[in-house]
Amino acid sequence: MIEDFKKRFWISLVITLPIVVLAPMIQGLIGYELRFNGDRYVQFVLSSIIFFYGGWPFLKGLADEVKKKANDEKERKYAVKYRMLRFVERKKIVRKVKQIEDAVGALAAAPFT
Repeated sequence: MIEDFKKRFWISLVITLPIVVLAPMIQGLIGYELRFNGDRYVQFVLSSIIFFYGGWPFLKGLADEVKKKANDEKERKYAVKYRMLRFVERKKIVRKVKQIEDAVGALAAAPFT
């Protein structure tokens, strides 16, 4: 894994050099001008390659974490729903027991004739 990071770093560093050479700010700082049609597109393509190639392990890690969080969130939602269901069921049972107690109390209070 470390070797892969090193390889990605060195390749990205080499690809960075033309981007820096074509950057207008660097050209103005050093005092040279290297312009041609499509130089911005070259910078864009090279920058995109660096972003995706050099950052691939991090992008992959991000995707894995997002999936993991989505699964954790889904499990959390199911757990909350399950707890709510159990609470509602308990509430219904308590209500039924109360109704039975009231009915038995009413029967006990009723006079026998």
